[in-house]
This record gives sequence, structure tokens and C-alpha cells, in this order.
Amino acid sequence: MWTKFEAEKVDAATEKYINESIAAIIAKNKLSDKKSIIKFVHDEISKYEHGNASYLNRVIYIHVFKPDEINFEPYCAHLIQFEKWLIMQDFDFNETSENLKKLIKAVFGGNSTKISGTRGYKSLDNLIEIDGVKIAIEIEASNNISNGYLNLVESIKQNMASFGMMIVSWTAKRSGQADEANALSALDQLSEYTDGKYPVVRLAIIRDLDIINIMKERYK
Repeated sequence: MWTKFEAEKVDAATEKYINESIAAIIAKNKLSDKKSIIKFVHDEISKYEHGNASYLNRVIYIHVFKPDEINFEPYCAHLIQFEKWLIMQDFDFNETSENLKKLIKAVFGGNSTKISGTRGYKSLDNLIEIDGVKIAIEIEASNNISNGYLNLVESIKQNMASFGMMIVSWTAKRSGQADEANALSALDQLSEYTDGKYPVVRLAIIRDLDIINIMKERYK
């Protein structure tokens, strides 16, 4: 099991980035009080839900979390290469993972891949290769995070991949869906079944929409 799993608090650098992003939005739009902030946030979300604010899909920050026990040094360059690509993307993450799956396939190849030797049909969302290293990917927008992590571990056990990535949105569209916090909780629980020895990381994507969602919660 993990012995160093510092997941209770948001990473300080990420929290600072979020706060600075909120401050920049308030200044740019000259929002002078709580009432004006609430109206602005409501209008932005309404426009987005009606298909008129696709600009909020822009990825602006990626937070990577891994337990300290895992030595990721052999894979740092591959992870960074993937992050550099991901940070340049725009996509709708709140209803389905298919949009991101298609983007990954178009750039890195790979596809949904069946995990052999398992009962029933289990498959990875993507199995890609970067500079000779195979990477298993699960993208979760629903609440099925634990099964996704187990798929990543199984792919590593079977030597299909060198390491695995769970990708989630920082905020969820509705209660019970995947977000950064419950994805961390599921990763913590994963160690109970795997002895914490398989290299799996969680990538939480922050888009402009996530900043708006955070503002919605802060300024009620």
C-alpha cells in the first residue's frame, strides 16, 4: 500500500494558478462585486450549454499526481511529451471521453485495445507508443474510475504497457462524475489491490470551463 500519499490538499502551485486565473477573469471583465461575478458565471455556463462558448474547452493547465513510491524517472520524458501535446488541445470532456480518445488516436495512433486473459470483455481506451515506450490510457468522464485504474494495472501486468495514465477533468459536470478529487481517492484505494507497485499516474485537465465551474462554487 502507499505510505506517502499526499492527496488531501490541492497542490500549492495548482491552487495558485487557479486563484490567479480567477483574479484575471474578474479584472478582465470588470466584475466589481459578488452579484456581478455570479451573473457572469451563469451567463458563461448558459452559453456553453447552448453550444455558444466552445472557447471554454481550451486546456490551460495539467496537474499530474503520482504516489512517491513509484519511480517514474524512466518515463518522465514520455509523459512530458504527451503533456506538451495535451496542453495545446481544446475538447468537450463533460459528457464523454470519445472526443479526447479520437484526438489521441489521430496524433499518436493506437486505439481501444482488448486486455487479454480477463473474464468478460475489458479494453483500454487507448494504447499508444512514444519513443518506443507503450503507454496505457484510460479517460474517465463518468464515475467508473476504479475499473479504469484496474484496466491500467492489468495492462502493465501483462506487459502490454510500461505505465498507465488516468485522465480526468478537474471538475465534474454533475455530482458523482469523475473529477480530480475522486480520481485521487480511487488511485489511493487501488494500492489495496496492487501493493502499490504498478506505475500509474492521474492527469487532471483544467480548462477555462473548469475555472468557471470553480467560480460557480466559490461565489454562491
